[in-house]
Amino acid sequence: MRILKKKNMIKGNQSGFTILEVLISIGILGVGIMAISLMQAHFADGNSKSRQFIRATDIAMNQIETLSNITDPSNSNLDTGNHTTITNTYERDYTLSWTVTDIDPNDGILSINVSVSWNDNGLQRALNFPWVKSI
Repeated sequence: MRILKKKNMIKGNQSGFTILEVLISIGILGVGIMAISLMQAHFADGNSKSRQFIRATDIAMNQIETLSNITDPSNSNLDTGNHTTITNTYERDYTLSWTVTDIDPNDGILSINVSVSWNDNGLQRALNFPWVKSI
């Protein structure tokens, strides 16, 4: 009877996890956490780039609105040629430029191309907004 009791005790104590099962579980958990952290870094980078494009669009739209509200044809901002200014209202410098071309001098129709460019970690980015103004 004693031998049977020892065998039953050994079988009864085999519940739980082995060290190998615990190590495998920790490894799988580590790979999952690393994947989530890489994904979060990717989303943060995309969010930063999106913010830059939104700011550049905002700068360009403000300039288009300013130029649209000019009614005096002798205003220097409407002189034909290239105009450039640097805007640093945000954390980086944005170069705002607009080119004015006189389409029809008799009717006062101007073609204006507003562009915003900036340096994004060594890459030059730019947005262009062409439109026509009548004065």
